[in-house]
Amino acid sequence: MPIFYVNSPSFAVEVERLREPALRRVPLAVAAHVSPQAPLISVSPEAHALGIRPGLKVVQARRLERHLKVVPADPPLYEKAQEKMLSVVQHFTPLYEAERLGSFFLDMAGTERLFGKSMDAAAKIQAEISRALNLRATIGVAANKLVSRIAANVVRPQGVCDVSPGNESDFLAPLELDYLPVLEDLQASSLFQELAVDRIGDLVGVPLRVLIQIFGKRGEELYRQSHGIDLRPVQLPEEEERIGEEVSLAAHTNDDNALLGALWKTVETLGERLRRRHQVAAQARLEGLHTDLRRLVELIPIRPPSNGDFSLFRALKEAWCRFLKRRIAVKFLRLSFLGLLPEFSQASFEKERPEERLFASLDRLRAKYGRAVVRISR
Repeated sequence: MPIFYVNSPSFAVEVERLREPALRRVPLAVAAHVSPQAPLISVSPEAHALGIRPGLKVVQARRLERHLKVVPADPPLYEKAQEKMLSVVQHFTPLYEAERLGSFFLDMAGTERLFGKSMDAAAKIQAEISRALNLRATIGVAANKLVSRIAANVVRPQGVCDVSPGNESDFLAPLELDYLPVLEDLQASSLFQELAVDRIGDLVGVPLRVLIQIFGKRGEELYRQSHGIDLRPVQLPEEEERIGEEVSLAAHTNDDNALLGALWKTVETLGERLRRRHQVAAQARLEGLHTDLRRLVELIPIRPPSNGDFSLFRALKEAWCRFLKRRIAVKFLRLSFLGLLPEFSQASFEKERPEERLFASLDRLRAKYGRAVVRISR
């Protein structure tokens, strides 16, 4: 069975409408934050029909439709809906990949005896999403991730599109260029006009060497996508053991001292947890979310592996400038430690471990007299 792309169109808008049914009767958009300059991240079909698109600023969208209702994004709410949608997906296959909020790639190989042929399985997934979340879903069915995603976009806002193996080029040929994911961040409309390219089928006729000459490395990607070629497998969810916790932020900020101060408190909590488990961490994963909903992810090696708060925090602080490149306020941080090893393995790296002994003593004091009995100052 092929790969499914399951997508709930205008996910943030539809989740907001579930919370507030009165919003169903008006053109609606979700903005990254409360500001006239905030970009829109999701728009309703009614707003889309008025020419309003994601990426427009609130002030620009209001010029197109003064009655447009705009609400600020609520990421925790959308994450909860995403988790509920994930629970539906997991019922049909363990081989899934979350592509974005409200969207999943599913590798349905070996499930035909359980759920029937592609169209039957797709109908069952749609029905279950509707029952569990009261949301619509579009599903693209194809031999690879690229074509399945495009197929789902073709049948928005609700439907199933099944592209038989071998028919990828015929399916793509009449579609507009905008359906190709590589063009989402490639401004090249004037170049395509010069090449007399209006549809994906026209792009197929442009030689690879010409595309590379004009677009560089992107030319190879344009060539592959226009031919419906995609060799990427569905990336399975990570199963590596880890511990993690959300960093408690008092307010949305890009102030380094405030963010690092909050991060230190989380390091203390997770470091104590590592020591209770008699483990050390070889890697940290720092995740964040700007107020404009741009995600941040940084994998940070910890050398040598440690469970001491000073060593853990030092590694994070050294990577901080790489992590926070954009000076836009952060509204969410999460810290995880992974690459967990038994504590005794640290002996091979370092015979004397004064830091670990120090924090083991502090853990005992805090367990007896409370966390406030000892505090670390700068």
